[in-house]
Amino acid sequence: MKQQPNFFEKLGLADKEKIHSQIISWLFSQELQLIDESTKRTLYLKLFKCELPEKYAVYTEWKNMDVVFLDLTGDKPKEALVIENKLKSELHSNQLTKYYEKVKDKLDDAEVKKIHFRLLALYEPHDFQKQNINDNWGFVSYTEFHETLLHLFCGINTQKSDENYFEYKILEAYKEYLEQLLDCIEDFVEDPKKYQTIYNNGSKSLDEKITIQFKGNEGKNTPSNLEQFVFRNNLETTFQKIYLNFIANQKLKTANPELISEYDISIGETRGSALIDFRVKEGILYKNHIVRWGYQIQGDSYKFTLVVEDPNQNQTKKDIKEELRKKILVEAKEQFALKTLRTGKGSYMSCSINDSANSYWKMDSGLLVKKILDDIKKFENFVRVEMKNITPTPRPPHTPLG
Repeated sequence: MKQQPNFFEKLGLADKEKIHSQIISWLFSQELQLIDESTKRTLYLKLFKCELPEKYAVYTEWKNMDVVFLDLTGDKPKEALVIENKLKSELHSNQLTKYYEKVKDKLDDAEVKKIHFRLLALYEPHDFQKQNINDNWGFVSYTEFHETLLHLFCGINTQKSDENYFEYKILEAYKEYLEQLLDCIEDFVEDPKKYQTIYNNGSKSLDEKITIQFKGNEGKNTPSNLEQFVFRNNLETTFQKIYLNFIANQKLKTANPELISEYDISIGETRGSALIDFRVKEGILYKNHIVRWGYQIQGDSYKFTLVVEDPNQNQTKKDIKEELRKKILVEAKEQFALKTLRTGKGSYMSCSINDSANSYWKMDSGLLVKKILDDIKKFENFVRVEMKNITPTPRPPHTPLG
């Protein structure tokens, strides 16, 4: 793997979503002379699965859209392709639907009749298909983008590259950066435990990480080329999320596809440390409140969670929450040998255990999946039994004698 920082890294731009959006815009712009219009149309169709208009304009950061192509063939724009670029960030709940509605409103003002949506990301989010309920979106990976660039470079002859030397070198440097990024992701997902600094440094600022480098490794192993690449590009948390998405999207789906349908799964972060959260969709009704249980992993923490919600969206009654804390979480803490019990504000509470020797990223992926499935099923069975024990049995209606 190439060790020296790439041109884009040196400029401090490689980890910025906007620079990747600008490259896409520039690649298909009228200003780029390195490739002809016919080749642009072929690449556009290959990458975005729709036709590039005869006459068009491409913009970045217009009306808060990362990249937008407008069909200018007629008097007014008829069609648009809108690209949401998610290099580092995660999808949030119903984000695609909300984004679709917002963009549609904005482009309705410009009288655009048809809109194509594409999500560009390093990997397909585990809940992409669930969020894409109206098939308004298509997914494009950075791997596909890199393959498109490879296809492009195979068709550029020496004369064309010489005539447009600077355009060629810039695109070549960008292609090399993507190649290095994707190679690092592939190696990391295969065995994350080899790259400890990615987990140790996720919560550290760039200043702190640089200070650690100045102090030296203090007898520890020299960071690998992959770790140095992630450090230079400030991608620690992003790589952590990629691995958790791999576990959710591939390993768990294969091991237990029913889990995906029974639980809401979200991937997020707190203080630079990625987490994966499982929460049952269908809870249990108890005293006009919905009780939903879940499971969360972050670093070396394994957490069993309980959410008590009022379906009428009123404030959760404290006495009901306290009752369930004692009847379920206190009992679970003792039965499962957990260490910490927390009662947060609002509807959420949890009990957990920290096991630094068995942090999730140190485990074989197969063993991690087994632990997740076993812990979820164990806690679900426990909650169901306890809820049944504390739920009053309805009495039959009184029937007068005689």
